Amino acid sequence: MQMPECPVCWNLFDDGTYIPRILRCGHTVCEPCLECLPIESRMGQRCLHCPECRSPCLWRGVRELPKNFTLLRALNKSTDISGLQENYLSNIFNYMPLLSSLSRFLSIKTRLLQRAIKRKIWVVTRLLCLGTLLLMFVPLSLANMFFAWWAACIGFLFVIWFTAGGFGLGAFILCLWAVYNSVYIILRLNRRFHKKLTDTG
Repeated sequence: MQMPECPVCWNLFDDGTYIPRILRCGHTVCEPCLECLPIESRMGQRCLHCPECRSPCLWRGVRELPKNFTLLRALNKSTDISGLQENYLSNIFNYMPLLSSLSRFLSIKTRLLQRAIKRKIWVVTRLLCLGTLLLMFVPLSLANMFFAWWAACIGFLFVIWFTAGGFGLGAFILCLWAVYNSVYIILRLNRRFHKKLTDTG
């Protein structure tokens, strides 16, 4: 918003030094400029010319001209709004270091949490693989029970993995299919292994 200024001295109007006064023609000039304008005598009356439209205006002193109260109210509102904007911006700048520190703290915590989750998943995956390999050497009835448990654990692990990673439903179904076939193949190998043991025994 462009602040109104005197057309003669180009100073901004205010309610102190550069008070806006309205001439008869309707134009507004500040008090110091009105006192400096040349005054003429016409038919026994003193008058001056408007610096904008050059129309003659009766001169009886600067105090006799009305103030432009509409302009003064607009200036006061504009000053209040600009003050509120400055306070708002200063508050934002005051809180910027705190917000920046909070953002860095959350970023570090997020990275640490991601690393911890990856480590836990890696540990669980290794335990599942090790348990699956060990179950090939236990009796068949016990192996079936443990294989069912391992299959459930692997399925739950992949649910968490693909849900957290957001790979989609197709990848999740493909993973379950791979887990099912892996368990089936290991069961077949376990049966053959125990069958050979019984045949040789």
